Amino acid sequence: MGFYASMDILNIIKRKEIEDELSRTNSLLKLFVQKTNRKAYLDEVLILLQEWIDCRCTGIRVLNDEGYVPYESFAGFSQEFMGSENWLSVNHHQCACMRVILEKPESQDAICMTNVGSFCCNNTIEFICEMSTEEQSRFRGKCIELGYKSVAIIPIRYQERVLGVIHLADEKEGKLPSEFIEFIEKVAPLIGEAMYRFNLEDELRYKNDNLERLVEERTKELKLANEQLNHDIVEQKLASEKLIRAQEEKVSILESMTDCFFAMDRDMRFTYINHAGEIAFGKSQNELLSQKITEVIKVNDTALQHYHEVMSEKKSATFEIISEALGGKWLEISAYSAENGLTCYFRDITSRKIAEGEIARFDRLNLVGQLAAGIAHEIRNPMTTVRGYLQLLGVKPEYATQRSTFELMISEVDRANAIITEFLSLAQTKPSEMKSRNLNDIISHLYPLLEADTFTQNKQIKFIAGEIPDLALNAKEISQLILNLTRNGLEAMAEGGTLSIESYVEDCKVVLEIADEGCGIPKENFKKLGTPFFTTKDTGTGLGFASCYKIAESHNAKICIDSSPKGTTISILFPIPKME
Repeated sequence: MGFYASMDILNIIKRKEIEDELSRTNSLLKLFVQKTNRKAYLDEVLILLQEWIDCRCTGIRVLNDEGYVPYESFAGFSQEFMGSENWLSVNHHQCACMRVILEKPESQDAICMTNVGSFCCNNTIEFICEMSTEEQSRFRGKCIELGYKSVAIIPIRYQERVLGVIHLADEKEGKLPSEFIEFIEKVAPLIGEAMYRFNLEDELRYKNDNLERLVEERTKELKLANEQLNHDIVEQKLASEKLIRAQEEKVSILESMTDCFFAMDRDMRFTYINHAGEIAFGKSQNELLSQKITEVIKVNDTALQHYHEVMSEKKSATFEIISEALGGKWLEISAYSAENGLTCYFRDITSRKIAEGEIARFDRLNLVGQLAAGIAHEIRNPMTTVRGYLQLLGVKPEYATQRSTFELMISEVDRANAIITEFLSLAQTKPSEMKSRNLNDIISHLYPLLEADTFTQNKQIKFIAGEIPDLALNAKEISQLILNLTRNGLEAMAEGGTLSIESYVEDCKVVLEIADEGCGIPKENFKKLGTPFFTTKDTGTGLGFASCYKIAESHNAKICIDSSPKGTTISILFPIPKME
C-alpha cells in the first residue's frame, strides 16, 4: 500500500506540474488576443516571465532588418548596461547573445548550451575562469562585469528562423533552474509565432484594407478557440469520468473549424478528418477513415515529400502548394509530427495569392508611371526642337541630297515620341473621363483601320457584334487597348490567319474577345505578361500590354488569357453596372 500511495502522490505532483504549465501557457495565449501590437505584447510577456521566476533582470531582444538586436522590453537592467548592450549587431559583435541568435555556438559555449540552442549558466565566474584567454575574448563580458552570475539566453523562433531572444540575469548563483528553462523553451515558439503575426499584420495593413478585416476575423477565431481551450483546461481538473467529456469538446472544436484538419498514421491512412475535410475531399468521414490519402486523391509530390519528412524526422512543416486534385487551388498546409503519424491542417489561400499578384503587378505599373511622368516633359521639349530643325534643314535646297536622311531621322524622333506616349499612358493618375458608350460602336469606328492593317499583312479579320448594353467608357483608352491587342494578335499569326473580334454578355459582364490563330504564348511567359518592358519582339518596348492592364484597371475590367499552340484568346470582362 505504501508503494501505491507514493505513486499516487507522484502522480498528483506530476498532474499539478502539468496544470501549472497549462495555466502559464494559457496566460501566454491570452496575450495574443489582448494586444494589438508587438511592443505591447512583449511588455506583457515580460511581466509573465517575472511572475514565473525569481530573477531580477529580464529582457526580450528583437532582431531587426539591419542586424541589430535592441531590447524591445526589459526590466531590472541598469542604464549603464542598456547603454552598452542595446546597440549590439549580429554582424559586428561577439557574445553569447549573438551566437544564440545566429545559431552558431562555439566550443567554449558547449557546456552551457541546451539541446534547443539556449545558453544557460548558473555560475558565470566559474564558467569564464575555466576558459583560455582566446576563448574569453569571444565574450563581451558585460554581464560578468556588472556582477551577473546567473545568465540565460533563450531563442525565440518562428518555424526555423530566430526572431530574437529572452535574456535572464541575476547577481546570485543558481537562479535559473533547468526545468524552468525547458518550459520557456517550449513556449518560446508561441511567442515567436505571435511576434511573426504582429509583424505580418503591420505589413499587410499597409497593403490592403480588406486584409485588416481578415485579421480581425482570425483574431476572433483565436479568441473563441482560446476560450474553449481554457474551458478544456478547467475540465481536466475534474475526475477521470469528465476527461471523456473534455475529449468530446475538443473534437467539437475541430469539427467547427473552417480549415480542413486530418490525422494520418505512418501508412498514410486517415485516422481522423473533420467536417471541413469531408467537404474538401468530397467524401464522408466513414468513407475516408482507414483509406490511404493517395487512394483518395492524387497527392502533390511536394506535399507527399513533406509528409514523409515530418514523420521520419519528427518535425513540423508549413508550406504552400497548388493542388490540381482540388481544382488548382492554392493551399497553405501545416503538418505536425504525432506519435503514430502526423496531424495536418490546410486552408485555401487562392484569393490571397491572386491579390498579392495583382498588388505586385500594379506596383510595377505605378513605378513605371512615376518614372515616365518625371522624364517625359524633359525629353519631349528637346526632341520637339530637334524635329523642327530637321524639318527646316530638309526643305533647304542645299540639303536636297540629304533629304532622305532627314526624313529617316524625323521618323526615328517620332518613334521615340510614340514610346514616351506609351510611358505617359502608364503615368496617368487622374480618373479617366467616362461617358456612356456602346463597345460595338468603338470597334466599328476602328474596324476600317484594323481591316487595312490586316489586308496589308495578307491576313483575315472578322467582327461578331453581340447585343450588349452601353457602358461607362473612355473611348480613347478603349481604342488604344483594342489596337494594342489586335496588332499583337496579327503579329503572332502567319499569312492567311484569321483574327476574330467578338462582343457578348456573360455572367452579368460585357465580354470583348480577341482571338488569333498564332502559335500561342509559352507557359514560362504567362506570369510576365503585363510586366513593363517585357517583350518577345525585336523592336517592341514591352509597354503595350502593360498599358492594356492599366486601361482595364481604370475601367474596373479584368483581362483573362487562354493560350494553346493553336492560338491565343484574350477576353476583357467589363462589369455591367446595376440599374438603380
